[in-house]
Amino acid sequence: MVEIRFVSNNQHKQEEAKTILEPAGIRVVPLTIKVEEIQSEDTDKLVKDKTLKAFERVGRSLFVEQTGLYLKRSLAG
Repeated sequence: MVEIRFVSNNQHKQEEAKTILEPAGIRVVPLTIKVEEIQSEDTDKLVKDKTLKAFERVGRSLFVEQTGLYLKRSLAG
């Protein structure tokens, strides 16, 4: 079975990742560590920064999860 570390402070997200990935033969190793996140609207930049910071602390292959809520502001108002 392949092992991957999942960095999240949210136990529900960790359990969801296990539920989704374990049937595919991927063992999820939950890591509850706090990673300071940059403030940016650039999702790619945010996720890259978060992943690199987590890797610096863990030193092994891992993945992070990032969600956001984006609302489009109407110019018609």
